[in-house]
Amino acid sequence: SNYTQLPSKTPLNTSNSIIHSKIYTENVCRKCIFPKPTRAHHCSVCARCILNQDHHCPWINNCVGHLNHRYFFQFCFFLTIGAFYAATLGFSEFQHYLFGRKIFSYLDLIFGQHLNEAEILPSINIPSQNGL
Repeated sequence: SNYTQLPSKTPLNTSNSIIHSKIYTENVCRKCIFPKPTRAHHCSVCARCILNQDHHCPWINNCVGHLNHRYFFQFCFFLTIGAFYAATLGFSEFQHYLFGRKIFSYLDLIFGQHLNEAEILPSINIPSQNGL
């Protein structure tokens, strides 16, 4: 079930003179010829009238309107939090790739001080090829 769509009704006959009168034209959508409530707008992408339409969002492929406006803002909020989280974790790897060393590490966030990974991880001695 689609919650943003107005209930389907039989479209009004366009030949009726009442549709073309000034009183009734504000209550009928000119594009889909359906009766529309106050503050409903027609979306050309969805091809239907949406109650209290904000915009058509290409990311969710749906109109943001009266019934899903709250969920759209929650989606945007958590998307922003996730982007900051990914940027924070990826910053250390980006520094290592760009400069060859890590100035700031994710370990600084965990332990609160500058630590090197070599201090935490056990050291592994690899014997040299020529036996020295």
